[in-house]
Amino acid sequence: MILFVIDIDKLAKFTYNKCKKLRNLAIILKMRWLKDMEKYIENKEDEMLEQTVAYVKEFLSNPANHNLIGHHASEVANAKIEGIDETKLAIIKRMQAKNYSKKEIMSITGINNSEYDKLLQMS
Repeated sequence: MILFVIDIDKLAKFTYNKCKKLRNLAIILKMRWLKDMEKYIENKEDEMLEQTVAYVKEFLSNPANHNLIGHHASEVANAKIEGIDETKLAIIKRMQAKNYSKKEIMSITGINNSEYDKLLQMS
């Protein structure tokens, strides 16, 4: 499980509508490319967003962090695969409970024989 933490307490020193600022911060953090972040904050005159982008630039420029980025990407990919497999297994189990045959389940779900067997070994 990957957990991102944003220190909300640091926002208290700024005087502004926090909901709007947090929404802007969330938009920035969802962006994949630094150039998009920089373009988004271009005319915003927002110290917090500027500091956030500066931190991201600094983080990305440090070669020691590059392994962390690759590790995070692989963890996310693995979690997606596990989630898909768990969903497929749940579907198979429900279909088995309704007395569908293995052949019918494979035909309806589009999974092949080896994937079917692999998923059942998960349980």
